[in-house]
Amino acid sequence: VRTAGVPEEVERAARNVEVPVQPDGSLQAEVLLHGRSFLIPDINEAADRMYPLFLTLARQVGVTSFVIVPLKLP
Repeated sequence: VRTAGVPEEVERAARNVEVPVQPDGSLQAEVLLHGRSFLIPDINEAADRMYPLFLTLARQVGVTSFVIVPLKLP
């Protein structure tokens, strides 16, 4: 996980989460299993596809939109 512009405790919490990845249509599955990227202009429209703790953290710091992309090492 890489974050920017959030309080240190939120970044630390996000880094320590173990997210189960299953082919269930969630954003994390689409990014990690299929290499897809997403621009989410309204967090509320994607809330049902987000990992619950990430949704909670995002709302806690006032995130209204975000980008999620796979990071691939060469």
